[in-house]
Amino acid sequence: MSSPSSGSFVGRSLLELEGILDASGLAEMVEPAMPSGGRPRQLPVRTLVLGFLLATADDRPAHLTRVHAALVSLPDAEKARLKIAVSRRGRPHELTYRQVEHTGRSLRAVFDAERLDGKPGQLLTQVTEALVEASIPEALGAEGDLAVDWTDVESFARPGRGGRPSSDRDASFGHRRGDAPGQGHEVFLATTSSSRRWCARSAGHRHPSSSAASS
Repeated sequence: MSSPSSGSFVGRSLLELEGILDASGLAEMVEPAMPSGGRPRQLPVRTLVLGFLLATADDRPAHLTRVHAALVSLPDAEKARLKIAVSRRGRPHELTYRQVEHTGRSLRAVFDAERLDGKPGQLLTQVTEALVEASIPEALGAEGDLAVDWTDVESFARPGRGGRPSSDRDASFGHRRGDAPGQGHEVFLATTSSSRRWCARSAGHRHPSSSAASS
C-alpha cells in the first residue's frame, strides 16, 4: 500500500488523526470492498489505517509491527472504542499482530485488484489523495505562488533476490541522492511559497531504474 508523505501527519494527536481519517471518507470507500464471510473480522479498516497514521505521527516507518504497537498502546477506553480490545466468548481479547497482518494483506489485495501495468488503481489513488487533502487545515488556502519539489522515501522492503519480486511491489530500484543505490518511492509536493502555506498531493509514477525509485 502506498502512503502519503508522513510529514502530513507527524505530531498529530489521536483526535486530529481520526478527524482527518473521517474527513477523507476512506472507510466508506474501502470497507465495502473488503472480503466478507467466515469468522467476523475484529479489525475495521478505519482502525487499521488509524494505526498507520499513528505510526507516522511518531515520525516512524509505518511497518505492521509499529502499527500493532501503536494500537495496543492506546488507553483502554480508546482500545475498546476502536475494537482493539474486545470480549470473545466471555473473555477479553486484545488485537494480535497476526490480525493486523491479515487485515493488512486483505486491504492490499483490494488495492492490487485494480493494478494495471504496475500503476496504482483508481481506488488507491482516490484514497491517497483524499487522505492528503483531508490533512490540510481548513484555515490554509491555496493562494499565492506554488513551488513544486520531490523527495525520495525509502521502501519498507529490501529488493527481491534470485529473480523474485520485492515485498513492496510499488517500489522501484534506482539511485538516491549522492548516487547511492536504493529502493523506494518519489513523493511530490506543491507548496504555496509566498505565505508558507502548503497544499500537497502525493503523486506516484514508476520510473526507470536510472532514476530514484518511485511509486
